[in-house]
Amino acid sequence: MPPPAPSPGYFWTEVFGLSVRVFGSLPAHGRLQVMDGDLDSANAVVRWTGQDQRAVAVAAINHPVSARYLRRALDEHMEETSHV
Repeated sequence: MPPPAPSPGYFWTEVFGLSVRVFGSLPAHGRLQVMDGDLDSANAVVRWTGQDQRAVAVAAINHPVSARYLRRALDEHMEETSHV
């Protein structure tokens, strides 16, 4: 039986009036998708996918979504794409 996958990292910061919470590892290259809200208004939930289209990170920027929701969004997308 393979060992369990490591938990994604989590960090948060508040800088220049922005609250940013991130689960996962931000990729050097990848695709950014807005899941909710709007980046222009600095209020959004976003997801990054790697070159293999698997979610590698999710973040809330000035968005009231809970950390639990962010973690679940990342975990669910990782499960969906692992079967592809």
